[in-house]
Amino acid sequence: MAYIGEFSMGKKNGMGKYIFPNGNIYYGEWEQNLMNGYGIYLFDQSKIYIGEWLNGLKDGYGEIYGQNNNYFFGYFRNNNNNNNKNNKNKEYEPNYADYDFGDDEENMNYDFLNDFKDYNNMKLSDGQILAYQELKLRELEKMEEQKNIEKEKIIEEKKESNKIKENLKQEPDDDNPDKCIILFRFPDGEKSVQRKFLKQDKIKVLYDFIKSLGRDIFMEEDHHHFSLLQTFPYKLFDEIQNNTLEQEGLFPNSVLQIKEID
Repeated sequence: MAYIGEFSMGKKNGMGKYIFPNGNIYYGEWEQNLMNGYGIYLFDQSKIYIGEWLNGLKDGYGEIYGQNNNYFFGYFRNNNNNNNKNNKNKEYEPNYADYDFGDDEENMNYDFLNDFKDYNNMKLSDGQILAYQELKLRELEKMEEQKNIEKEKIIEEKKESNKIKENLKQEPDDDNPDKCIILFRFPDGEKSVQRKFLKQDKIKVLYDFIKSLGRDIFMEEDHHHFSLLQTFPYKLFDEIQNNTLEQEGLFPNSVLQIKEID
């Protein structure tokens, strides 16, 4: 058993391929660990189902192609066809509503069409190729939708970062006796940035400064989940604590590590 594709919150969600122990293959849309949406299913060494799924069952419009020109096209309900008018193949695969698909999940790209072509040396009809192309088109549309969501998220994060930056006080002059110099080391271990604060500033000001830099300095998307710590002597600084930099022993200068929080 092997699943290759998208998943979310530990469950199969999005586009993915699943190879069953008996060699059957499903490629298509998933939701909550079940086949949901549009998909292509290769089964019984010679049959292909192209159509809609609901909670692991054939449900909606679908087409089945088999050997000797056997075929069915029409509507399914709970894995059964609703009419027999166009049915020349009454053998159906058991449902997967309660099937345990396991946890073998990974994210990677692949070309399902190769599986499709090689499956028992079947020759693809124009309709089957069009169905595959439609499935790929849906996948591309979902990817484009996700890109747009990500763009909107970046724009909102930029607005928030700029708002925080506008509210930050200016750095004190070099000759200000109350200046406190802090060197921040980024999570990647390579980058760092230095800034001057006042010894009477609260710890929250340090957090606001890091947030104002935006997501580019972090390995993870959400740049709000981090903590500041001093490695030697080890000390973790809480954003909500009310102490000043001087009270925390950071005056006149200190080095702090930015640590991402999962």
